[in-house]
Amino acid sequence: MKPEKVIVLLSGGLNSAVTTALALKQNYEVIALSIYYGQGHARELRAAQLLVDHYAIEQYFISSVDMHLWTGSTLAHSNHAPSISAIAMDQQASPLYVPNRNMIFLSIALSLAEAKGAKRIYIGLDQRGNAVHDCYYTARRALDKMLELSTGSWFTQDFTPLVETPLLNHSKLDIVKLAVNLDVPIDLTWSCSQCLSTPCGICSSCRSRNEALNALGLSHLATPMARSYV
Repeated sequence: MKPEKVIVLLSGGLNSAVTTALALKQNYEVIALSIYYGQGHARELRAAQLLVDHYAIEQYFISSVDMHLWTGSTLAHSNHAPSISAIAMDQQASPLYVPNRNMIFLSIALSLAEAKGAKRIYIGLDQRGNAVHDCYYTARRALDKMLELSTGSWFTQDFTPLVETPLLNHSKLDIVKLAVNLDVPIDLTWSCSQCLSTPCGICSSCRSRNEALNALGLSHLATPMARSYV
């Protein structure tokens, strides 16, 4: 019997790496999908490729979406990196916010799932920030209805993939513990929101990641700035 296929949204960050490892442990055939939407920190796509190579994933797709026309987010403007001070403040109106980003990603994943006959879509949202910044909980009800209405074409009788968020109730500390247990190559992942050659250690993504690494005695994987951050 052939393994069940799953589309894994692979950003190159720690969460998506752990989600990939979970899917492989569950004996799914992983089809990895990365999205390039003009983010300045496209370094994460190189991390995604390293993870694809590490796990010997045979099917890997990169989809490009040009969001420059309508978004004011600094994440989606490669020539306008957000300042360290703005990111470190963790303002509610974050300069890193990309309108409806996760719904866009899931829509693309849904199309790929139908094309490849995958019955599941994995996305690595955790309990910190993602649900708020990307309006996940509000959008999920609409997503379920969208899945119901947009699939089940004449050649894929009643095809409705399940969107699963295996890390949604996990803290970053939980995720790092899981990464260690699953032997995830943490050093290959990239979580920083800055457009730099090395992680800044100050943005909220770096800080939550490095606080968890330090708490578990993995400070050698944390950035120097994070270790000295107050």
